[in-house]
Amino acid sequence: RPEKAITTIVKQATDALASDSKQLEGLNPSNVLTRGYSMVTDRTGKVLTSVEKINVGDSIVIRLRDGNAEAGITKKEMKK
Repeated sequence: RPEKAITTIVKQATDALASDSKQLEGLNPSNVLTRGYSMVTDRTGKVLTSVEKINVGDSIVIRLRDGNAEAGITKKEMKK
């Protein structure tokens, strides 16, 4: 029956879309912050991913789940 085949195809597509949506929701930066992580940027808003990108005396912005905090770098230490 063509109707049943179409219903099955639509259900599969709906399920796949729901699964993709759930995965994207988990990667949403705002949702990651609610799990205790933070995002660090320079004062221009560029995301910092390495201590190589900062220097002692720089100001950084720390984004947490409920707001931002500005901090100054007083020490820099590379991983060994």
